[in-house]
Amino acid sequence: MNQQWKTRLCRIGRQTRSRLPFAILILILQSPLLVAATIPNTLSDVRGFNYTPASAQRSWDRWLCCNAREVDRDFGYANKLRLNQTRVFLPFGAWEQDPKTFSSSLTEFMDIAYQHHIGVMLVLVPCMARPGDANNIAARDLDSRMQPWIKAVAEIVKDKPGMAFWNLLMPIGADDAQLQWKRGVPTVGVQGISARAPGGVDEYLDWAVPEFAELHEDTHDALNLDVARVLLFDTKSMLALPGSTYDLAGPGWQQENWGMGPGRRGFGSHRSWLPWVSVNHLHGITGLEEFDPALYPKLKNGD
Repeated sequence: MNQQWKTRLCRIGRQTRSRLPFAILILILQSPLLVAATIPNTLSDVRGFNYTPASAQRSWDRWLCCNAREVDRDFGYANKLRLNQTRVFLPFGAWEQDPKTFSSSLTEFMDIAYQHHIGVMLVLVPCMARPGDANNIAARDLDSRMQPWIKAVAEIVKDKPGMAFWNLLMPIGADDAQLQWKRGVPTVGVQGISARAPGGVDEYLDWAVPEFAELHEDTHDALNLDVARVLLFDTKSMLALPGSTYDLAGPGWQQENWGMGPGRRGFGSHRSWLPWVSVNHLHGITGLEEFDPALYPKLKNGD
C-alpha cells in the first residue's frame, strides 16, 4: 500500500473521540461474555413483562432498597401466570448514589429471577444531562462518571445464567434470500448508529481499533483492549467473503447499516457503492499493525 493511501486511511481513523464512550456502552453490552451459550430456534414461548415492585415509589428505589421477599413473592405470581421473562431498568442515578447497595440489589434480583426460571432483560438508563447544558457538564466528565457504572453492571451479570442478552434473532420465518442481515449470523459487535434511529446499527466503528489500542496503552485499562478485540474481529460478521458474499457485489464488501428494531429487523438502506465501509476494515487492521505490530497476532491468538 502506498504512502498516499496510508495517509488517507490514517485520516479516516483519527476522527474525533467524542463518539467512543457510547460505542463502549454498546460493545460492553454485546461482548461475547454476555451472549447466551445457545440461541433458541423460536421465541414463541417467551411471555414477558416489565417489573417494578409495588413498594418502589421511584424507578430506582428497588436498587437502593431491594425487598427480596417482595420480589420472590411477585415472581411466584409470575410463575402462576406462566410468565418467563422480565425487563427492568437500571438508572445511572441509583448506582451513583450508592454503588455498593445497587450492585448487591442487582445481584440478589438476578438470583431470585433465576430461581423462578425467569430470564432478565436489562435496560441501562444513563445520565440524562447533555454536555454543555444548563449544568455545564463536560462530555469527558459524563464519561468518567458513567464508565464505572457500565463496568459494574457488566461484571455483575456476565456469569448470570438467567441473563437474556444480546445476540438478536432475525424474524422467525423470514426469507433468508430477502433478509440483508442473514439468519444465523451473530450480531455481536454491532454499534448503535444514533438515538434518532432506534434499533439502527452498523459496524462502522471498526476504524477505531488502533484508537482503542492506543487508549489501552495510555490508560492500562483492559476494557479498551477488549473493545479493540471486538472491533477487530466481531465487526466482520456480515463482511462478504469468497463463497459467502451475502448477496453483495463481491468479496470485501459490507453493507453500511441494518435495522435491529421493530418492523425493519434484518433490513437496512442501500447496498450499492459503499467503499468506505471496506476502507474502515482495512484501516482497523493496518492502523493496528502500524501502531503496534506485535499486538495484532496477540489479539488474533486470544491473548
